[in-house]
Amino acid sequence: MMHWETGTPKLSLGGNTTRRCPDQRSTDKIMQAFNDLPGFQQLDCTSVVCELFSDAATPMPLPKIPKVEQASPISDHPKLPISTVDDANEILPELAGKSVAPPRQGGSGVRRPGLISRLDSPIYLIPMSYEMVFDPTADMDLTYDECRIAAYLYGKTEDLNEVVFKFYELEVARGMFHSLIPKFVPHSDIVNIVVLFASLRASRETPIRFWFLPSPFAVDVLQLRPIDMIVKKYLCRWMPATTKLEKVIIPICEPSHSWYIMVVHVKQGKVYALDITKTEETMERRERNMRTIMITLSQIFKQEQNLSSFTEISPDPTTWGPINYPKGVPNQPNSNDSAVWCLYWLLNDGLLDPRRLGVMMNGKVRMKTATTIILSDWNQKKQAVDQEAEKLWGTLMRAHD
Repeated sequence: MMHWETGTPKLSLGGNTTRRCPDQRSTDKIMQAFNDLPGFQQLDCTSVVCELFSDAATPMPLPKIPKVEQASPISDHPKLPISTVDDANEILPELAGKSVAPPRQGGSGVRRPGLISRLDSPIYLIPMSYEMVFDPTADMDLTYDECRIAAYLYGKTEDLNEVVFKFYELEVARGMFHSLIPKFVPHSDIVNIVVLFASLRASRETPIRFWFLPSPFAVDVLQLRPIDMIVKKYLCRWMPATTKLEKVIIPICEPSHSWYIMVVHVKQGKVYALDITKTEETMERRERNMRTIMITLSQIFKQEQNLSSFTEISPDPTTWGPINYPKGVPNQPNSNDSAVWCLYWLLNDGLLDPRRLGVMMNGKVRMKTATTIILSDWNQKKQAVDQEAEKLWGTLMRAHD
């Protein structure tokens, strides 16, 4: 039985190293492509995708049913305020006790104002006759470019295999972005692309303060992979040397697609678990898994190039005390939305900035995730998709004439 389900055993790393991670594939071809790129040294080392994406060699089609079958419909779950860890040792909830839920759109592609009516929103330029599988709302605050991309990406079509995102040898088709439609669970590749972007943005700072690790890092650790293999795979690319490390942010996924985020707050000497699906039954297992991850991180923290970040705190997080569950994080044990919460936190560069406080709007986060990925300068298909979206937009605008 996998460690995800039972919790890692109370033993040191290096035990069971023969079991293959079920959701990973070899990326020797991807890494070789990076090494062969002209001017590769100019790229940040986190640009290398290191066993980041799932087993499918071809892009995944539209999922047929939500991954969590026992959960009640998403629309039944209360919309709770988001919260974040600040430097005052606690979660600071905003708008406590309030909720904002954007209304569902009408049939046949009808665009209706959201709770925050913006009559100048470009969504009102989309003809009501244009059918979409995921309708934008005014509450999503889409820009003109985002609205064009949304219309193109989520227009009703049978062609779900068109590649709309490319990062070197990683290609993602339209169908995978359909996992962001509210009735589905976001695909893990989507989450890890957002992690990659957060890591690339963090690497621009001097000195680097945040490390963002993809979910396969936790899989490798909990599968008890040898520490030298983990260091080789992740140290440079995802954990570049720094003298001012403040936080390490690790999304963790458990079957069936229940996500939570582990935050190792070096500056505070605390470990946080941001887990909306936490229950008494899951706490012991997840805490054991997080402590296994801490053991691995301690060995990385003790590397000579990282020790300068630990002049006032032990580089061993297992000595920092109990795992903290910040006040204000919603508790929805049967929620389908744990991945959406993680996406929101990651899109806001690590969930830890008090200025980012607000209310998590499910539909807005899903749509913004899609448009952010497509319009990113790291998307090598951006120009081609933008041209096709502009052609469609021109056709839709002529429908008004």
